[in-house]
Amino acid sequence: MRAKAAAAVLALSLVLSACGEGETGVFRGVFFYGFETSDFRVCGSNEIWWASGNLKPLIDVTPAPGSRGVYAEIQGELSPPGSYGHLGMYPREIEIRKVRRVLAVAEADCF
Repeated sequence: MRAKAAAAVLALSLVLSACGEGETGVFRGVFFYGFETSDFRVCGSNEIWWASGNLKPLIDVTPAPGSRGVYAEIQGELSPPGSYGHLGMYPREIEIRKVRRVLAVAEADCF
């Protein structure tokens, strides 16, 4: 009986550890903001994440909605895969904790 209980506890702990916290670090990409849009498009990737958290420094320098966006280097926490943002359309969410750098450049200039 103890073996079954131990196996159940082990299985539960493995499931819970797989859910875990997101990845924390510095991320580079292009930020777009507008009606029902808060996109962070990661440099060198096709991924687009829902951006939340400390957005004010980015919004303050973002051109009019529908524009090309701004290049940003941010520090934050990336969520586990799921459904985030407007209508759950984004596969991940980046919670911005600190904006390290912002440049008014086109997406093609994501370096």
